[in-house]
Amino acid sequence: MRKFAATLAVLFGVSMLLGCSSVPDWVTKGSGAFPGDRGKAIYGVGIASPDPNPGLQRNMARTGARAELARSKKAYVAELIKHFIQKHQDYFDEEYASSVDFYQQAAKQVTEATLYDSVEINTWFDKGGDMGPKGTLYVLVMQPLDNQFLDVAQKQYESLIRRYKAQLLKQEADAALKELDAELQKARVDPLGLTGPVYPGMGATAE
Repeated sequence: MRKFAATLAVLFGVSMLLGCSSVPDWVTKGSGAFPGDRGKAIYGVGIASPDPNPGLQRNMARTGARAELARSKKAYVAELIKHFIQKHQDYFDEEYASSVDFYQQAAKQVTEATLYDSVEINTWFDKGGDMGPKGTLYVLVMQPLDNQFLDVAQKQYESLIRRYKAQLLKQEADAALKELDAELQKARVDPLGLTGPVYPGMGATAE
């Protein structure tokens, strides 16, 4: 009986420690495109190792966060354009449309066009070494999947489709662009509905 009681005490202590963890959810969930308390958005988490220079450490974490955000943007945009091409294959040359080059170009253009639109929304300093070495700094940046972002995406898609017209389109470019506009209108209502959440990191929900 005593042994059983001791075991329960240990388990209770462990559960209390886990329940009182000070690690923010966004630190463990990482980068990606998913819903959260700020709406549907793309998130990037940057990490900087302990450094005696706080300013340098913060800059390193911010740089890493923006790099992760860019990676998440590319994953989201590539999935969005891939979904459109797969849904409207009659407009595209099958062999070329399957090439990753088109997806990569679309992702690169939209990412570069929205490079400076990110916002730093949170930081966490790991004083106790809960996630790694004591003194590690984490920074969270985000970009909403709002109309402004989708306006940029639409312009870049249209430009890219016109440029690739000879290689991609079987029919008139205007018809394909009309369908693309309809797809992006749906994305304005539900930015993640066309692709599902995109997790290039290890996240599930950003908060």
